[in-house]
Amino acid sequence: MGLFCGMFKAENAGFGGEALMMEQVQENLKQRALSLFKTDKVLVVGSAGSGQMSHYQQDFPAGAIGLDIDEPAKPDVLGDALYLPFKGGSVPFVHCEALLEHVPEPHRVVDEVYRVLQEGGQAFFYVPFLYPYHESPDDYFRFTKSGMAYLCRHFSHIQIQAAEDGYAGVSMRFLGGFTSPVGNILSKLVRYPAWWCLAGAYSLLRLLQGRKPELERVRQHFFFENCSGFNVLVKK
Repeated sequence: MGLFCGMFKAENAGFGGEALMMEQVQENLKQRALSLFKTDKVLVVGSAGSGQMSHYQQDFPAGAIGLDIDEPAKPDVLGDALYLPFKGGSVPFVHCEALLEHVPEPHRVVDEVYRVLQEGGQAFFYVPFLYPYHESPDDYFRFTKSGMAYLCRHFSHIQIQAAEDGYAGVSMRFLGGFTSPVGNILSKLVRYPAWWCLAGAYSLLRLLQGRKPELERVRQHFFFENCSGFNVLVKK
């Protein structure tokens, strides 16, 4: 239970910004999380074992500890995200990407992350919204920005950002998900022109929103209601 007391230093990075960001921000929250999580080791919940930990070790210079329930994957720590095997208040940073949809009680995972975080500790979540069904081994849920705000309501600060691919990326994910050669070809032919057209429309909305505030609602719909998922950065 006291494993992370030795693995982690008690050092907290700063956390700024609004309590809940309901608009697309220029700075990608995942990149911000990576920049914040450089002073201490990071607990990666749902790491899928040592085979996928190499890129986390690159992302987090101070080191990463992987926890997963899959024993054959040989994670650093074998454990269940619903019952994190660490003392309360012992972990400075938690990274939890594309896991919550695969557990039957995602609220309990968020509550466990809250419990083990130090005061001032921070966590990053990525959750899918409009995203194809994918078993690993099960796929239970999709999440809205309001749903994530509710799940993370006990944290002192919450920042939520739509994933960057927007509607075009969502549409092409489904198309590109076809395993047939025809599906792959169509995906490549349509994905990039569609993306640049919609990205241009979004940029125009950003440019005009200061002059026409009513366009903000359109811009919100463009990204928040038609995105593949959400990046969430929270502070205890």
